[in-house]
Amino acid sequence: MSYRATLAQTGLLRLYAASLLARMPLGFGTLAVVLVVRDATGSFSLAGAAAGAELLAAAAAAAPLGRLVDRHGQARVLLPVAMFNAAALSGLALGGILGAPGALLIALAALTGVMPPVSACHRSLLASLLSGDRLQSAYGLEAVAQEGMYTGGPLLVAVAVALGGPEDALLAGAAFVLVGTVWFARSDLSRSWRAPAVARRRGGALHAPIVRLLAVYGVFAGSGFGAFEVAVTAFAREQGSPGTAGVMLALWAIGSMAGGLWYGSRAWRRPAVDRFREVTAVMALAFAPAILAPSVAGLAPMMILAGLAVAPMASLVYTLCGELAPEGMVTESFTWINTAFPVGIGAGAALCGVVVDGPGARWGIGLACVGPAVGAVAATRWRGTLAPLQAGRSETPAVSSAADVR
Repeated sequence: MSYRATLAQTGLLRLYAASLLARMPLGFGTLAVVLVVRDATGSFSLAGAAAGAELLAAAAAAAPLGRLVDRHGQARVLLPVAMFNAAALSGLALGGILGAPGALLIALAALTGVMPPVSACHRSLLASLLSGDRLQSAYGLEAVAQEGMYTGGPLLVAVAVALGGPEDALLAGAAFVLVGTVWFARSDLSRSWRAPAVARRRGGALHAPIVRLLAVYGVFAGSGFGAFEVAVTAFAREQGSPGTAGVMLALWAIGSMAGGLWYGSRAWRRPAVDRFREVTAVMALAFAPAILAPSVAGLAPMMILAGLAVAPMASLVYTLCGELAPEGMVTESFTWINTAFPVGIGAGAALCGVVVDGPGARWGIGLACVGPAVGAVAATRWRGTLAPLQAGRSETPAVSSAADVR
């Protein structure tokens, strides 16, 4: 199914636009937090602690918020959390302007990590509305759009810093999250969505093997992403061109977007389970050529190569989670996936920092290959987990009328 046909369905274009607007702070929030706290305190240590507090709070809050959405609907959770997040972002910006103490800024940064789970809600809606090639195309477009968000986010911070200061980026983020979330939550599709009432076992969605496997994979794959970003930055510095690191990472994102556009626009005959194992293996191998890059210029095409399988992998993770997550816990399942990748990214970046300070950047790139490779092995070793788990799961969209999306 083509991307044009996907967006042509009633209400889906609004969902994509609103969800991306609401999630824009994810593309630049951590960078803005670091810059604000660094400018206010003069300490990168405090800035790093603030960024860590933000990420930890985001990881801790995601699954409980997803569980609340599954129980009470989207709007009743998204709207108050969006107002809280906008207030937290504005408060941190004000604290930076007034030169608040480091401890207070760290606490405010932690509060900004409590974000409305718009991405999980969006993916849950897609899973309830679409299936097969249509769902794959929708998730492919989602993965591509997310890459665009992470590519454009730092540029927005750069503009804010040039025009005023990093605090302006946080204030813009507050406006984005509030306007985007209200726009999303007030749509007919979001308001009419309801998760089936089910008996919940201890552990919630993590009780399901499919969710555990995808979360474990997310941690390992994310560790590769975090390590690769640090290693490429270190490589550019070793080659005497530190300013080119951003260009290299942008090429990585461009490769991912290109791969996602190609992959999601095709109709695939083989099941997503088989393709997931193959794509994860390809992604693990695609990082390796960068180890042999002779220079920064020689690294450029290898960055595009390294990105080609990233968005297709993300699309397949979303597809499998949407199709096989426990009934009545789809949103919570997506929040676990959303948590797993950043946890892995943070761990991989931290470990790679130690490696590049020792043996060097090429060893760091080699380290970046390890996490995705282990994740690919896990996807193959426990492939039985990726079989349909709920033969009796309803295929009826959880909206007021199926005609609403045709």
